[in-house]
Amino acid sequence: MRKPLKTDALKKIIEIGMPVETVVDVGILTGTSELMTVYKHCKQLLIEPIVEWNEAIIKNYSKLGIDFDLVNVAAAEKDGKMALELSSIKKDTSITHARLSENPTGGRIREVEVRSVASLVKEKALKGPYLVKIDVDGAELRVLEGVKDIADEVSVIIIEVQVRNFLDRMNAVCKLGFQLFDIVDICYYSGRLNQMDLVFLNDSLVEKYKLDMFSNTFDYNLWETFKP
Repeated sequence: MRKPLKTDALKKIIEIGMPVETVVDVGILTGTSELMTVYKHCKQLLIEPIVEWNEAIIKNYSKLGIDFDLVNVAAAEKDGKMALELSSIKKDTSITHARLSENPTGGRIREVEVRSVASLVKEKALKGPYLVKIDVDGAELRVLEGVKDIADEVSVIIIEVQVRNFLDRMNAVCKLGFQLFDIVDICYYSGRLNQMDLVFLNDSLVEKYKLDMFSNTFDYNLWETFKP
């Protein structure tokens, strides 16, 4: 039985034949291990504004022989510059989170270049279909707006959400022409559901490759209830 984990979802996506030529990883810290493992054969565009992580990123991806481009910008709805608020939730780590803000309220702020995913992909002439993963601490809707111009060429979207913004983020992805495929990497805080990753597939590609779940007669033997 497969588990509600990103690795299992990605392996299933490959198994059913959903095409991916390029991975666009938006917000990677020092690396997204599941994409590095399952899609190590694909070109990967790494979008990460925190230059302090460059050394670790380059080391981790080079070690696996991954063909990657690292771009030190923040992803947003359009090209320009914005304020980035930095914070940490770990005493031994100087930066764990970075959040775009039009009205920064203090703390550690730096101005960064922002680019839309669509403009970066076109500038670098990267081949689709694309898998786009988004983990950006609150700027998800900005990033999705910047994906809009290439949405037809995106086969998979993975987006980190929290309970408080689940519906907004899910509806935004669905409006781009995607359907929910899986909910993975579920996290609890003090025993309460708090965070998860949503995995989406492109509606038109599901239809093109005949990947609809119930395209054939319903088979009860394929029904599984997850039991940890």
